[in-house]
Amino acid sequence: MFKLAEFTHIGRMIDPRYPTNLAILIWCTIVGALMLGFRLVSDAEIVQAILDSVMAGITVFMTWALAREIDPQEQLSAFVAVSLMTIVLFVVGVQFNLIVLAYMLTMSRIVNRSVGLPATLSDSTMLLLFTGFVGIVGSWIFALMGAAMFLLDSILPNRDRKHVFFGIFSVAIAIVAFVIQSSSLNSILPTVEYAVGMLAVTFIFVPTIVKSKHLTVIADATREPLTPIRVQALQAIAVLAGFYVAFWQGNQGVVEFLPLWVTTAGVSLFPLVKLLLPEIDLSRRKTDKLKSIS
Repeated sequence: MFKLAEFTHIGRMIDPRYPTNLAILIWCTIVGALMLGFRLVSDAEIVQAILDSVMAGITVFMTWALAREIDPQEQLSAFVAVSLMTIVLFVVGVQFNLIVLAYMLTMSRIVNRSVGLPATLSDSTMLLLFTGFVGIVGSWIFALMGAAMFLLDSILPNRDRKHVFFGIFSVAIAIVAFVIQSSSLNSILPTVEYAVGMLAVTFIFVPTIVKSKHLTVIADATREPLTPIRVQALQAIAVLAGFYVAFWQGNQGVVEFLPLWVTTAGVSLFPLVKLLLPEIDLSRRKTDKLKSIS
């Protein structure tokens, strides 16, 4: 039987036989179809409408995937985030920085160890190449974000010592990108309303971080409980990454990373939504294996 963990410790299969995985696949398809119709009704050209449709589906999936990494304990909290993101898609649009969000998603797995094993050398090399891509093609600030996550993995429990060097390489990439892009160190702060919104989401997210001190969810490969401090570290760095990008890119940075903020808000609001939901039996995987994102 094919086991992805034999080839990578950060890649994850999505098993449609599991109800929540099947649900998100159906949800993405529906959102894509609705966005196609919405854009056509809005007099968009057919090619643009199709592109927006595909991007909408990917955005919804990315939101769910980020939520599953940020809040692995609660299987259904991701769908609160997905619900909010679906609304945002039809109100704001679909212009988000999905490449960097995908980068954050893959990097997040070396921090929370949701698969259960440290990254392989090929995993780390791939992530370093990804760091170079988002740093040089995108912005040097993203390479520093990756460096922080590499270095964090090198000091957390069951640390991966090789990531000290990958973190240093990432800093070097950021410096090269800074020079190539002829960048300055002048920040572009977000306006008050954006800053208040970020602070509000952070405030309601704090209980989720505190609650993650006690986890029963288990890793994909090792079948052992996730390490709480690693999950909490990812939760903290996810929020800090949002502020970090906003510090350098202002309102544009907030909007481009809106799926991250919506994800954080969604998992934070889940305890309130949970009070309104009927009891759903997910006992087949009480301690969620997190067979989610690829």
